[in-house]
Amino acid sequence: MRTQRGAPAFAYPVFLEVKDKLCIVVGGGRVARRKVERLLAAGARVRVVSPVLEPGLASWAAEGVIEHWPRGYQHGDLADGWLVFAATDRPDVNRAVAAEAEARRLWVNVADSAAACTFVVPAVAVFDEVQIAISTSGRHPAQAKRLQERLVHDVAAGTCTFVSGLRARDGRRHDGAKPGGESETWSPTSS
Repeated sequence: MRTQRGAPAFAYPVFLEVKDKLCIVVGGGRVARRKVERLLAAGARVRVVSPVLEPGLASWAAEGVIEHWPRGYQHGDLADGWLVFAATDRPDVNRAVAAEAEARRLWVNVADSAAACTFVVPAVAVFDEVQIAISTSGRHPAQAKRLQERLVHDVAAGTCTFVSGLRARDGRRHDGAKPGGESETWSPTSS
């Protein structure tokens, strides 16, 4: 994809509020588990559609932490979803999930095809209340993960100091934004 001026287009960065929203993960392996872990951490309600679950997902299903539909994907499974992940080891199933999601105007992440995604899941570095998302628009996820690990190592202490400083300043809202809606510009040397 290119912009009007011919420069490469990048994905639009966004953080989604998924708390209490139904997110559907089709697939029951390790990739599905990673998706589910992050969804649960964000407060989502999670349904996993898969005939078999890896042990961690099976445990969560047994405990009622996630909803499990113990069968293969069927058209119509996404009807009441808000966000969708296709994370099976079968490209044909992932394509079918993506097609249904697109028809229903649902955002979908397809584990084996960046081109089929309407959103990508970035590598995320978390420092106290600050999250930094790193993305290669799904093209080089391993490199994004390495950069995230480096950020965690190199920047963690400075960011914690920065967040503590924001909390201590007068005239700041609880979320750290300046009155009037201006945002704070951050750099590793800001404190």
